[in-house]
Amino acid sequence: HALAKFPALHTSASERRMMRLAFAAFVPEVRRKLEDFTVQNMVNTLHAFSQLGLREVVLFKECTDRLVTLRSSWKTQDVANLASALARANHFDDSAFRALAEAVPKKLFDFRLDELISVLNALAHYARQSH
Repeated sequence: HALAKFPALHTSASERRMMRLAFAAFVPEVRRKLEDFTVQNMVNTLHAFSQLGLREVVLFKECTDRLVTLRSSWKTQDVANLASALARANHFDDSAFRALAEAVPKKLFDFRLDELISVLNALAHYARQSH
C-alpha cells in the first residue's frame, strides 16, 4: 500500500514496469497468507493494487470473497476504501457490492462525510455498469 503512495516510483514506463513486477511478486505471498490478514490488511492490499491500475483478478476475487465473510467486522473506513478500490479496479463483484450496499444503512451515522461520498460514488459506478 505504501509503494502506491509515491508517484515518483511509477511515473515513467520503465518505473511502471518495475512497479508492476514488484507488485506481481507480492501476489503469491498475499494469497498464501490471506487467512492471516485482517480486514484492513486485505482492503489496503486491494487499494494499493487499484491505485496502480493493477487488476490481479484472482487476488481480487479471493480477497473480496474473504472480506464478504468478514463483513460483520467492517469499519466505516474499510467500507469506504473497499468500495473505492473495487470501483477503481472495475472489479464489480455482485456479492461484494451487495455487502457494501447492506453495510451503508447499518453504519450510516458512523460514516465521515468523505467516507460516505466514496461509498456512494462506488455504488453508483456499480449500478451504472450493471445496466
